[in-house]
Amino acid sequence: MRSAKTTFIDETIDALLTPAVLEGTAEVLAELEPANVPNGFDPSALTSVRSVNQWFGSTAGPFGGVGGAAMTVFRLTVIYSPEIMLLFANDRFYGVAGYRPELLEEIDSAEFLRIPV
Repeated sequence: MRSAKTTFIDETIDALLTPAVLEGTAEVLAELEPANVPNGFDPSALTSVRSVNQWFGSTAGPFGGVGGAAMTVFRLTVIYSPEIMLLFANDRFYGVAGYRPELLEEIDSAEFLRIPV
């Protein structure tokens, strides 16, 4: 929980980190080796946000699968700490990656481990 004085960023993080997202992420990270994604998960360390619009060639966006063949824009939001990054597409959880500054510059969903929740 955050202090009494919250910011828009705090509210955004709190809204996206639902119990299902936290549980799914913790389970997957507990099974991974620390080579690519850190083992363990501390949601309170996720204090930064970067968000951009990105076009996809299907209405399924980064999720793949069945989607209409229409150009569609998705809002990609990354909540991150110095160790881990969580990706959301239009406020829907997509996946996780180890922190890499260059991935924040050009967000690529293919670089994130997909975690269905």
